[in-house]
This record gives sequence, C-alpha cells and structure tokens, in this order.
Amino acid sequence: MVEFDGPARRRYALYRSYLYLIMMVETVPRAYGGERVARVRETVAPLLTAALDEIGRGAHTPADHSS
Repeated sequence: MVEFDGPARRRYALYRSYLYLIMMVETVPRAYGGERVARVRETVAPLLTAALDEIGRGAHTPADHSS
C-alpha cells in the first residue's frame, strides 16, 4: 500500500470532493427522476461530507508546513 504525505492526502480529498459535487450537480441537467436523485444523494452526500471533513482536519497539520 502506498503511503501519502499530508499535502497528497489533501489533494486526493479535494479531487474526491470535486467528483462528488459533480455527481450531485449533474442530476439536474440530466433530469434524473426523484428516486435516482435520492439514491445519488444518499450515496454521495456522506462521501462528500467525509472528504470535506478530511480536508478540514488536515488544514493545520504541522507536517504540511515543513520544508
């Protein structure tokens, strides 16, 4: 398994957040029905929240600021 440093973990969390936001927003122009929208929200919203929490937790790690 590959170990990532703090900045790499933050970038990965940012990429995931971006993907999850796209997945949620795209339900509108694609005109998904109510059940499908609910399924996307139920699946993606917790993943988005977890990724954003990860970004928030890592915002002040000392390892990220070392040279």
